[in-house]
Amino acid sequence: MHLDIRRQLLQDSWFLTGALLLVILAGATLLGPALAPYSPHDISFAP
Repeated sequence: MHLDIRRQLLQDSWFLTGALLLVILAGATLLGPALAPYSPHDISFAP
């Protein structure tokens, strides 16, 4: 008897939802400094 865990996981909608959220959060974490290079705490309005 052989268990095909990959096929079983890819058919599970909860696994796919969690994996998608994980990819989105990991991407936002890794790309965050490049997407928003300015500090949100720097409130000096001098040009």
